Amino acid sequence: MQTQGDLEIIKNELEALKVKVLSLESSLQQFFNKNNSSQSNVSLDLRDDELYKRAIEVVVTASSASASLLQRHLQIGYAKACLILDRLEKNEIVSLGKGASPRKVLVKSSKNIK
Repeated sequence: MQTQGDLEIIKNELEALKVKVLSLESSLQQFFNKNNSSQSNVSLDLRDDELYKRAIEVVVTASSASASLLQRHLQIGYAKACLILDRLEKNEIVSLGKGASPRKVLVKSSKNIK
C-alpha cells in the first residue's frame, strides 16, 4: 500500500519530468524553426547552386524536363528534383507542368542563362 509520502514523491517526479519535457519541446521547436529558415534560404539561393546549373544543362541537352530526368542525371531525390523544376519554371527555362508529361524547354542554350 502506498503512503502519502510515496504519492508526494511520485508527484514531485512527475512535475520534474513535465519540466524536462517542456524544455525539450522548446529546444526542438527552436531547432526545427532554425532548420526550416535555412532550408528556405537554400531554395532562394538555388540559382547560384552548382546543381541548378547542371540541371539547366541536362534539360537543354535532353530538350525536355521532368523530375525523373533530373533524378537520374543528377543523382538526387524526388523532392530536390521538384524544387529544381519549380525554379526552372519560375526563371522561364521550362514550361508549366502538365500532369505527368515532361515539360518543354523554353531556352535553346544553357550559355545564355546567368
